[in-house]
Amino acid sequence: MDPALTSLRVELEIPIAAPRARVWNALVTETSSWWRADFYVGKSPKAFHFEAKVGGRVYEDWGEGNGFLWYTVVEVESGVALRLAGHLMPDSGNSLGTTLLHLRLEEDGAGGTSLFVVNLLFGQLAPGLAKALESMWQMLLGEALKAHCERPA
Repeated sequence: MDPALTSLRVELEIPIAAPRARVWNALVTETSSWWRADFYVGKSPKAFHFEAKVGGRVYEDWGEGNGFLWYTVVEVESGVALRLAGHLMPDSGNSLGTTLLHLRLEEDGAGGTSLFVVNLLFGQLAPGLAKALESMWQMLLGEALKAHCERPA
């Protein structure tokens, strides 16, 4: 018998003490600079790329045309929001399904930015996946991206 199909939603709000334009630039053009080494899937990745255009890819570049596709960009509101679609595979946490990620940047009125993260998942999802994803996004975006953006130039 196949495992049941389920869904889950993970939401985070991450305050970043940097202007929205700085956060956007770091998110989509400086990804390799803040993406944590322990989050790469490949053994010797060359870079992490974020093509912020409809149909663009969010992927690990392993060189010579090899790599791992994390997401495909399905919507861009330049400087403000991105919607991404991807797949969960059994070898990455015993889940199989689709993941939809919405990232939205809002100015906080004090010169900083709030990054809103909504991750929806559908499929055969492993127990504890919501907690694992919340922790993963907090480490990647709430710690690594945040520290990168808040670092003095």
